[in-house]
Amino acid sequence: MAYIKTEWVDNVTNLDDDALNKIETELATLDGNVATNTASIATKANIAQEAWIAPTLLNGWVNYSPTQMVGYMKDAMGFVHLKGLMKSGTMSSAAFNLPVGYRPTQDSQQIVISIGALGQIYINVAGNVTATVGSNLWISLDGITFKAV
Repeated sequence: MAYIKTEWVDNVTNLDDDALNKIETELATLDGNVATNTASIATKANIAQEAWIAPTLLNGWVNYSPTQMVGYMKDAMGFVHLKGLMKSGTMSSAAFNLPVGYRPTQDSQQIVISIGALGQIYINVAGNVTATVGSNLWISLDGITFKAV
């Protein structure tokens, strides 16, 4: 039950039992609403993120190292995130394919780092992730983010 500070009601006179009961009912309702909203916020704040998924690499692409594994995941807001370093594949050929639900709403070109210079990753609506600019000595996927369909 909520409590009212005494100074708020010091000058109030002529409140009958009905009026006091209405005030108590309203305060109890407000108290219940606060508890419900607090529980709702706590639930939303505790949404578990899905784990990173390791794609099947294609066209000669491999992980750069065991500590820089290529991966993707979708967050609670529906954005897909890519990570990792890959190497040795055929430039301009798909490095991997994202499954339905993890694909961009439109073709996307992302600027990345490739062996200390700028590179480019192209992701099409069919889910193909392709290194189009850079070097196959290594190219990073870190920081690539887009809204999924």
